[in-house]
Amino acid sequence: MENNSITTDSPDNVLVALDLGSNSFHMVIARIVEGNLQILSRHKEKVRLAAGLDEHNHLDDAAMQRGLQSLSRFNERLQPFDTTKVRIVATHTLRKASNARDFLRQAETVLSHPVEVISGHEEARLILKAVAHAEVTEDKTLIIDIGGGSTELALGLQQDVLQLASRTMGCVSYTQQFFADGISKSAFKKAILAAQQQLEPVIDHYRRTGWSQVLATSGTASALAACAQEMGFGDISSDSLKELQKVLIDQQTDVTIKGVSADRMQVLAGGLAIMSAIVAALGIESVRYSPAALREGVLYEMHGGMEHSDVRRRTRESLMARYTVDQQQAERVTEVAIWLWQQVKQDWSLPDSSLSLIRHAAYLHEIGLNINSSAIQRHSAYIIENTNLPGFNRDEQLVLANLVRFHRKRLQLNQLLPIEQLMKDKTLVRLIRLLRIAVLLNLGRQGYAQPSNVAVDGKSMTLTFAQETLESQQLLCMDLDREVMQLSAAGFSLNYLAG
Repeated sequence: MENNSITTDSPDNVLVALDLGSNSFHMVIARIVEGNLQILSRHKEKVRLAAGLDEHNHLDDAAMQRGLQSLSRFNERLQPFDTTKVRIVATHTLRKASNARDFLRQAETVLSHPVEVISGHEEARLILKAVAHAEVTEDKTLIIDIGGGSTELALGLQQDVLQLASRTMGCVSYTQQFFADGISKSAFKKAILAAQQQLEPVIDHYRRTGWSQVLATSGTASALAACAQEMGFGDISSDSLKELQKVLIDQQTDVTIKGVSADRMQVLAGGLAIMSAIVAALGIESVRYSPAALREGVLYEMHGGMEHSDVRRRTRESLMARYTVDQQQAERVTEVAIWLWQQVKQDWSLPDSSLSLIRHAAYLHEIGLNINSSAIQRHSAYIIENTNLPGFNRDEQLVLANLVRFHRKRLQLNQLLPIEQLMKDKTLVRLIRLLRIAVLLNLGRQGYAQPSNVAVDGKSMTLTFAQETLESQQLLCMDLDREVMQLSAAGFSLNYLAG
């Protein structure tokens, strides 16, 4: 494990970010000093996780063991820290691996903290956040991050996101795919062409928006910048990349370049081909290396917790505007969902974090209405599951999709989308039941009949209403009767009475 510093600071004012990348695992420990982050130590291990993916995206046992052994060593440093001070994020390989759940289960037993699998767009957003704090980005800035299994492109103005993209191409995967039999001119040609094909769907968006400067982060960028310097080119450029291609073709991986480790040289050809494709496709003149990275972005977001909340709110509001959601109805349902959650939180042992998720789900449950009103729940869930949602990790996104998928009609537990680590199925189903009641009580879309009391006991829920409410609102009683039957079919009990 690489470690450039040891910290003995009190864990109370320290934040830790751990990035489980496709090539390396990185941990950064920082403390809060007068509102700013001061890096205390960095730790890195070369794991080469992406090298364990086969053609069916199955992660082999050797790669899993390398990863778990590394996490075991990292966990020694994580022991003093409370979960609120630590955030662990996983990227491309664990997004793609068909058996990622197996790895995450084992990681959960090794680590004293949970692991989040984040989307490619969320990864790009956090990288942009890191660069915006570390560099001057007063003009439009294009950021390139070539990882082990994916490449992220972010275009922003300071911390404002203009474009985000994640493409399935990385230095490890491309080296394996195109340079397994040696480094040659034809191998570079095939690799660069493949990367350009990957870039085709997003290139026009970036060209139209434009930029004033280009920065690159990650180990590949660091190595390419060191090579450019060593060869007398200054920053990374088309000329420096072409010259490096010639050097690698002539000398293969026996090249020794100051600032580039032997491990990095083993996967440099793949990263070089990807950077060459990006520079050519976008007509980039020069690329400057920035040491900022995903893990710093995670730290800055942890430090600015309210800022993270704002990102989620903006994401939610953007979706609601795009799908012309009835704002007043969404607010009515949200108000009832929050009230119900507060009534049963203690008896159902609901985690505090679940309140935010049921709130977002309540606001978003009708985003599928414009597609088809009779299957709104399925359309809403599909949109949430398959849309890039800045501020939400993959498990949180799936929780939201589950909540809106089953907010009405039959509660089919065998069709729940699997959540890796975020919450237990029992908690998820309880949140679904609360959202269903919140929606049911607002079917009239003109205010709601709020119960005077809610009582829960395991799988049973009892709603108490005023006598006059039940006598005057026959449709409400019919809706409740239907919900009683639907929940009973799923193995749950709902009762309502006058009191």
